[in-house]
Amino acid sequence: MIDDEVNCQLTVTQQQRDGVIDAKAKKDWVLYQRQFIKDPCSPSPCFHGTCVVNTDRRNVTCKCFEKYEGKACETRIYDAKRNYALNKPTNASTRNDRSQRAVDGNTNVHGTVCYETWDEPVPHWWGVNFEEEIQVARVVITNRGDCCGVRLSNFGITIGNSLKENGLTNTACGENHLAVPQGQTKTFACSPPMKGQYLVIHSFLTDQRLGFCEVQAYAYP
Repeated sequence: MIDDEVNCQLTVTQQQRDGVIDAKAKKDWVLYQRQFIKDPCSPSPCFHGTCVVNTDRRNVTCKCFEKYEGKACETRIYDAKRNYALNKPTNASTRNDRSQRAVDGNTNVHGTVCYETWDEPVPHWWGVNFEEEIQVARVVITNRGDCCGVRLSNFGITIGNSLKENGLTNTACGENHLAVPQGQTKTFACSPPMKGQYLVIHSFLTDQRLGFCEVQAYAYP
């Protein structure tokens, strides 16, 4: 911070004008640098915002970017009603474009609008990329209704920032060995809420495909 109690004034003598700087002048110049050149915003105390020096030259204010709040812009603001998985990029153990069906907003339980992996490879998994780190407090999953409900009878959910082993090494949301009955929608709580860019659903079954109709992710319970 700037020390206003340091009062230094440079006295320009004839010798200094002539290019001869004595020891006292050098000391005054160092004090001058310390008082007027040090930037209170360097390094910036603002996590997600712009640092602005106040008029007193002692303190700073953080002007937060959109979606952030707090004295240091450290707290992310989330939309309680927003499904953060909606229309986000997806991937799966079976490489085909149908994995996007699970985040298209259609909660119909007919197989023609749902997604399922192929028989190989194992383990079966499906994932969504939020494209940023977000808080996830609950995951809502809709199972297929016209057949094959067993394909969502033994699975786990992971959330985190790693793509190691396709995200399967990230932290589990809730218990392992979860299930959603055929044709139904079920909510799974992440308690406490978890942060991550990737959400992955993986099956513990080796003799069944992984299949479901829709996945939703929310920041609040």
